[in-house]
Amino acid sequence: MQLRPDLAEISFEDLQKLRERVGIRRYERMAFKHLRNTGKKKIPKRINKSRPVEISAKQPVGVLRQVASVKKQEIRDPRFSDMHGTFIPEIFNDNYAFLGDIKTYEKKVLQKELSKTKCPEKKSKMIEILQRMEDQERVQERQRQQEQRVQQAKELALKQMREGKKPHFYKRSELRKMELADKFETLQKSGKLDKFMKKRRQKNMQKARRLLPEKN
Repeated sequence: MQLRPDLAEISFEDLQKLRERVGIRRYERMAFKHLRNTGKKKIPKRINKSRPVEISAKQPVGVLRQVASVKKQEIRDPRFSDMHGTFIPEIFNDNYAFLGDIKTYEKKVLQKELSKTKCPEKKSKMIEILQRMEDQERVQERQRQQEQRVQQAKELALKQMREGKKPHFYKRSELRKMELADKFETLQKSGKLDKFMKKRRQKNMQKARRLLPEKN
């Protein structure tokens, strides 16, 4: 590199002293200021269009340099993206109804293996899996009944509108009362209502005790 014209006539010893006094970086900025490229970087030309561009080995290469332009991939979650359609529980349940049959079959196979196994550890693991499957079935059945009640309420409101009557739109609290009524009816038919009420009373008593002030 060539020095600035006004520094080219100074002796090497004086330049070395100047470098030690102002520091290397400041010295280089002062000495080679005229060589800075204020415009765009010059793209080296190819000797032959069929060959890649030759770059000098003396030029430092950045660690995070971009070798080729790659289009940024946008990741979308189909569960939360409107581009993949709208989630409708009724259609979803109809399309994936076969999963219920698979789970029922797996449950029967597991129950059969449970009756045959003699290993306590394996038996305990199977019982745990069966309980989990039964809990999932109860939750799904509760959701199905809730969706059915909502659908019935909508159909009733539409019927009232067609008949020229004022439609009654059920509130969430009313739907909750209907759910509890159905639950009590199911427990009563299965003979588990007394047991359920006993547990509920115990739970309410424990909650009431926690709310009572402590005695000094």
